[in-house]
Amino acid sequence: MKVRKGIAASPGIGISKAFVLDSEELRIPERRVEPEAVSAEQARFAKACASSTHEIRELQAKVAGLEGDLDKIFETHIAILQDPAISTEVLRLISDKHYTAEYATSRVLRRWIKVFQSIADSYFAARDADIMDIERRLLRHLLGEKREELATLSREVVIVAHDLAPSQTAMLDRKMVAGFVTQAGGSTGHTAIVARTLGIPAVVGVEGIATEVSGGDLVIIDGYKGEVVVRPDAATLKLYRQREKLHRQRVSDLGQLRDLPGETQDGYAIQMLANIELAREIELAREAGAVGIGLFRTEFLFAQYESPSEEDHLREYRAALAALDGRPLVIRTLDFGADKVFGGMPQAPEPNPFLGCRSIRLCFLHPTLFKAQLRAIIRVCAEGPARMLLPMISGLDELVRAKTLIREVQRDLAREGVRFAETFPLGVMVEIPAACEIADVLAREVDFFSIGTNDLIQYTLAVDRNNEQVAHLYQPAHPAVLRLVQRVIDVGRTHGKGVAICGEMSGDPLYTLLLLGMGLREFSMSPGAIPEIKQLIRATTVQHARRVAERVLALDRAADASACLVRELRAIAPEADWAAPAAEGRA
Repeated sequence: MKVRKGIAASPGIGISKAFVLDSEELRIPERRVEPEAVSAEQARFAKACASSTHEIRELQAKVAGLEGDLDKIFETHIAILQDPAISTEVLRLISDKHYTAEYATSRVLRRWIKVFQSIADSYFAARDADIMDIERRLLRHLLGEKREELATLSREVVIVAHDLAPSQTAMLDRKMVAGFVTQAGGSTGHTAIVARTLGIPAVVGVEGIATEVSGGDLVIIDGYKGEVVVRPDAATLKLYRQREKLHRQRVSDLGQLRDLPGETQDGYAIQMLANIELAREIELAREAGAVGIGLFRTEFLFAQYESPSEEDHLREYRAALAALDGRPLVIRTLDFGADKVFGGMPQAPEPNPFLGCRSIRLCFLHPTLFKAQLRAIIRVCAEGPARMLLPMISGLDELVRAKTLIREVQRDLAREGVRFAETFPLGVMVEIPAACEIADVLAREVDFFSIGTNDLIQYTLAVDRNNEQVAHLYQPAHPAVLRLVQRVIDVGRTHGKGVAICGEMSGDPLYTLLLLGMGLREFSMSPGAIPEIKQLIRATTVQHARRVAERVLALDRAADASACLVRELRAIAPEADWAAPAAEGRA
């Protein structure tokens, strides 16, 4: 038996025999054609592009109706195929260098892959998988090779591969694929997104796994802990069979909580909100029991459009408001970093982008684009219960500057005779230690706080959680982190300002009792986490949660705090013991 650790990409447990997918890497040698054959090569390339586009359209039809970002992913692939910058470069290499269509295609797309891989951000670096997928598709058409149809599997398997392209993942039959594991990939990649959409357990980033597993080996995929068990012994297999069965029953049970309020046993109402990226995700959030959207990330609009207009923003926000049917909507303004290239805001590379020109700082450098977004948010605030959230505010000067721009936009809208909200709830993301320390100052200027624990932990502990050498130091239960969170909650209570947490701590059951006991009354998380967090809240009292918080806040070490929380989690939800080992691993 061998246990390998990777990145938990899609939750669930999958147990089956391995299907090892051969590497699809195609190495194209440099070859040239005679001058009179150039036109024919260019025609071959054009035909391969057309055939590939047709294939992708068929894939879109195949997955139509599924929740998630599948349609967006395939539209991205088509946009790349039809990008004149790429096709012109390929055709030029064929005409100027007399390269074969295969070699010109591979050379151009490999260059683009390197460009994406060089971007120091996990989200954009992960887009290299899309370019690779397109390269493989084009080369198959040019070389006359058939694509392996994973959708035609005749028996249930666990797929083991170096990597899976997003389109390959979308073709997987959920009835035949118990899970998959790859050597490459990350939790923000499109392959992981598709896996979560399809509900297929997945672990990615397991070094060397494709060479360690043979076809037919029994493999267990633990998409919660990010572990893969190869050739499990009888005891381990029995344990995971029990967890698999318990998980299925638990998912069914949690689904019955959808319409029940998030309320403690002693009568405290807790707001269960969802984090989303697209308006169409609201249906999923409502199905999970969300009573509103606590964080609408707007970065996707900037990635979707070259430079999103006011109307582009307004259309998406209106769709979200309509889907919520009177429930609250918190719209966060652009929260990109300078290490990303997007939406008409190219920035020079920075030696330390996380401490550089990102988020609100970047918006101040591009007031025209920022004002277009502000105009749309202010207009939609006049149409329903929408709020504006400003990210990465570190001090009063930044907040005042943002509010000045907001007033300028309101004056412009008034002169134009456009309907807008003269007043609306304005909040700030509290994700920098400095903002926590002056929360009382900021409270005089805003209506609510939303604590972004992901960045707050990173900045407080000086830890890049994507760096495996220091990832173990990324500790949400660190006393310094908890004291900062407690301060913001206390300031909010004192000044009558709402406080929510929209970072990963909010959707992690390990911290539910702690945050509840610290005074948190608004939890905002990914839709899939809502049922379990709601169950924990309904199973306890605020009085008990306060006692837990007092014990944890008195501890000096993060490990001791996590161990205490694991014990409390097991005590309050023993039927969820399948989740406890994952929590224990954070102790």
